[in-house]
Amino acid sequence: MPDNTQVFWDPLLTKTDTPYEGGYYVRNDLKDRIPFIEQDGQRKVVGIVVDFDSFDLELITMDLTGEDVNVAPMKRQD
Repeated sequence: MPDNTQVFWDPLLTKTDTPYEGGYYVRNDLKDRIPFIEQDGQRKVVGIVVDFDSFDLELITMDLTGEDVNVAPMKRQD
């Protein structure tokens, strides 16, 4: 896997002996948004929440300063 790739995987829904495939691509701005959130070194994106009732995604972050987990909402900019 390339160095510029980060995988978010749900271990509760998957099994180690099952082959899984990718290939369903969605155009978004996460390649810019994640580095923006992580640029100050205080937070690391560790997950993504998909809201199937909207077009919104939430980025779950870990606070690297020793604080609590944060959620960084990504609302559509229409």
